[in-house]
Amino acid sequence: MRAFSEEDMEEFKVKQLKSLVKIDLTHLVRGSKNEGFRFLERLVNDYKNGTNNFNKPGESLYGLFNKKGVLIAIGGLNIDPFSNDEKVGRLRRFYVSKDYRRNGLGRLLLNQIINDAKHFFKVLVLHTDTEQGDKFYTSFGFLKENIYPNSTHYLSLSSMRKVKKLTPFEAAHQFINEHFPNCQGALLAGSVVRGEATETSDLDIVIFDNNLHSSYRESLIAYGWAIEVFVHNLTTYKEFFEMDYERARPSMPRMVSEGIVLKDVGIIDSIKKEAMDILSQGPKEWSVETINTKRYFITDALDDFIGCSIRAEEIFIANTLAELLSEFILRTNRQWIGASKWVIRSLRSYDEEFANHFVDAFDIFYKTGNKNQVIQLVYSVLQPFGGRLFDGFSLGKS
Repeated sequence: MRAFSEEDMEEFKVKQLKSLVKIDLTHLVRGSKNEGFRFLERLVNDYKNGTNNFNKPGESLYGLFNKKGVLIAIGGLNIDPFSNDEKVGRLRRFYVSKDYRRNGLGRLLLNQIINDAKHFFKVLVLHTDTEQGDKFYTSFGFLKENIYPNSTHYLSLSSMRKVKKLTPFEAAHQFINEHFPNCQGALLAGSVVRGEATETSDLDIVIFDNNLHSSYRESLIAYGWAIEVFVHNLTTYKEFFEMDYERARPSMPRMVSEGIVLKDVGIIDSIKKEAMDILSQGPKEWSVETINTKRYFITDALDDFIGCSIRAEEIFIANTLAELLSEFILRTNRQWIGASKWVIRSLRSYDEEFANHFVDAFDIFYKTGNKNQVIQLVYSVLQPFGGRLFDGFSLGKS
């Protein structure tokens, strides 16, 4: 289903459900059962027999309705029955009709539940066993830890009140409304979208504003979040796509392809397609000359590593060797590379088993000083391309 614009979103309304008796949940129950979920069926049964009517202090049941008045999503808020603490709330029976997913409607519903929960609870917990659920909830700031009974994720509401920290989606929308109200498109990207958010994660926001003459990047703190904004007009982003392609580090295409649409006046689909085409194409294939040059520099670093007996120098030589080797294995296999944490992420994306072997080899060296695993790793990577290269190598000779 296409991404909804802000105008489209206004046609959907979140309402507190005072009673389920007059609400038709048949289509939602059927849809959830077809996906293998039984919790909406339990919701109806528990409500009918009085086991759970969402009527204790702070509890409520919410529905999201389309313009025709059809219920398309539902979610409940209970005092957590497993924590023995009335200040711990639990998100229950949260479900969005399959036809209405991935366009911000689930976020619209969850935003309302979280905002109301702040008035009664210090912590909001939930349980999910799906990868999609994990990514969805962590994008709101939920942490994936089972420190509360029968839960997989929790969100500290008291800390959100203390620092006035909005959910990622709320903060991003407010940022756009205040700073870029006339932009043609905006995306929320980064770790909060991938479900990899940590306590120190920031918000990556990509802006497309054709009123600007040049691109820029800016960092700021607002709404309880560190925010990095990448601002482009409808031409400059193409230059960054090209630069990222040339250096084989697709930072901008990756942000655009994974980004959740915050605003769109009809430009985002084509830009996303450009990004995804670049990512699927992969980086340029290295020439034989480039491969040989990289072999030489890896060989040079390896010789320094083997011959060095000063611990401080060994550590930094190992760092250089790890960077050169990771680049070599990825680029010779037409894979994207990365920097910092994206080095290991790129290696794992290419080959999980090799990535683990790579980490283990350097980890053993850093912990014990034993170089054998690293040396053997370098040999195994270079071997298919002719092994070490020193004798006869020439660079720049005319």
